Amino acid sequence: MDLIEEIQEQITVTTSARYDTGIAGIGAGFEYFLQNGFLAADDDIFDDFDARMFRAAMYEPYSDLSLEGGLTGWGRYFIYRLRGKWQQSEKLNKTLSHIASEITRKIRKNSVPENEQPDVYRFFLDLVALPDYAEKYGKSLQKCREWKCITQPDVQKVFPYMNQLQRLYTCMRGLLKTQTCIFQKPKSVTTFEKSLYKFTSKIR
Repeated sequence: MDLIEEIQEQITVTTSARYDTGIAGIGAGFEYFLQNGFLAADDDIFDDFDARMFRAAMYEPYSDLSLEGGLTGWGRYFIYRLRGKWQQSEKLNKTLSHIASEITRKIRKNSVPENEQPDVYRFFLDLVALPDYAEKYGKSLQKCREWKCITQPDVQKVFPYMNQLQRLYTCMRGLLKTQTCIFQKPKSVTTFEKSLYKFTSKIR
């Protein structure tokens, strides 16, 4: 757990909340490891992660709706957290609902750029799988399915596999990001990490 503790010590209010190179992706990766039995940790392991992501989602402007650096990336962090044993957390659910409502507002205004539509679709696809979210946001998912980039048959076939790759990517990239992106200069990187980085770069 030394790596996680080291990360926690370096999280501040200005630490990047991005999914591709920041706290959202790292936290989602750790949550995935915990849920699948690869790590064991105390219940307070996510206190600093949650505090930073709550601040980002509730008080900071988002750049776009993309997974990598935008609102769906922030939302995906909370989806991962609520898949774990914190399903009844009022604060986590409140924050995720705030994100989902903001994206829904964009959908209703027809202001979701086409290049961000796949990320928004995948977000709602996973969101409605959480308890109590299908009724509230099912219509948002249905609206996403009307987009031209989603209705193509080939796209419909590949989306389930994209979600699986995305989760695998999150899981494996979480630890690598801590050494290469947001806190300090890279430490020594093992042969395994180099191979992992090469593989995950292909499915980014």
